[in-house]
Amino acid sequence: MENQRQWEEEFLSKVYEKLFWATDEVSSLKPYTTKDGIYNAPPAGKYHWFCGFWGGIQWWLYKFSKDEKFLKKAKAISEDMDYGLTDFVQLDHDVGFQYLLTTVADYEITGSDRAMVSGIHAATLLAGRFNLAGRYIRAWNETKYLNPTESKTGYAIIDCMMNLPLLFWASEETGDPRFRQIAEAHADTALREFIREDGSSHHIVVFNPEDGSVVDFPAGQGYASGSSWTRGQGWAIYGFAMAYFYTKKKEYFETALKVAKNFLKRMPETGIPPVDFDQPEEPAEMDSSAGVIALCGMIDLKKWASEEDQQWLEEGICLLFKGAYANCDFTKDSQAVLQNGKELYHGGCQKVLIYGDFYLMEALMKRRGCDYLFHKQ
Repeated sequence: MENQRQWEEEFLSKVYEKLFWATDEVSSLKPYTTKDGIYNAPPAGKYHWFCGFWGGIQWWLYKFSKDEKFLKKAKAISEDMDYGLTDFVQLDHDVGFQYLLTTVADYEITGSDRAMVSGIHAATLLAGRFNLAGRYIRAWNETKYLNPTESKTGYAIIDCMMNLPLLFWASEETGDPRFRQIAEAHADTALREFIREDGSSHHIVVFNPEDGSVVDFPAGQGYASGSSWTRGQGWAIYGFAMAYFYTKKKEYFETALKVAKNFLKRMPETGIPPVDFDQPEEPAEMDSSAGVIALCGMIDLKKWASEEDQQWLEEGICLLFKGAYANCDFTKDSQAVLQNGKELYHGGCQKVLIYGDFYLMEALMKRRGCDYLFHKQ
């Protein structure tokens, strides 16, 4: 165990050294993936779902080092995110990913009043997506993903479990229970409709928005309807773990543990997840980001688990760290650390995904005893 801790500290130091260099090299405040090793940027003025991750990385680097250069960059990104709130038509349920890691982190770390107001603004937009009949938070708007002519009013996705902490935070900050009630209602629906008996999760559930009945389970970003898209399994593990952190509802912890057990049972010995656990052997697509997301959730679960469960969780944590390390680039050939992510099974290619670096950094910091950027410690 002591050797593992020492190895993780050395791993963290190497990640920090790489990101210290990359912070000066990356010009965009909202990078996503690289081309020839250089991070690109979304079109000017666009606030895509991934726009908070570079800011979140800067906050973690600042918490680790207290170097003012990271604080300056993180503050600039937090302030830039405010402009996204003025054009809310383009925003969807992913305001949690966007504003928890930038704006809310800014408030929790620096006490910024501006950031607090923006965080509550984002939480209010998220709460406004709640469907009362189905007790779910609507995922996407009409122009995003799938068929743009098809209504998305009934679509909910497992990823949204990761956005719920924005509502839990807003409820604690304002004393208004409505935010928490909506978050718990969505989590209860996700537990019932997304999580299968074997501990795997659907990516998408389509509801009838008028009466809340379940209509369909599309494949989404996974291999097929009913398959196990690994990043979705990671969102479920970490999302339900965070829901337990805020509510202490036993069923959320048990659900996260159930999904984690299934995830590790199906993991290859390399510690590198496939894009989908049910994909064919060829082509051998992988998604390193799924591993580090699941890793973060398992680190949380181990803190609350029984001694028996702690043992297999620790083995899984070590395996996933091993897989992440094997996919790291510590050279200056790429501005990113974690390589070999993949957005979805059908289409695209192996690439850098900014959230891979974020959750890698978060996992290493969590092993040092940190919780979340958006929660005071």
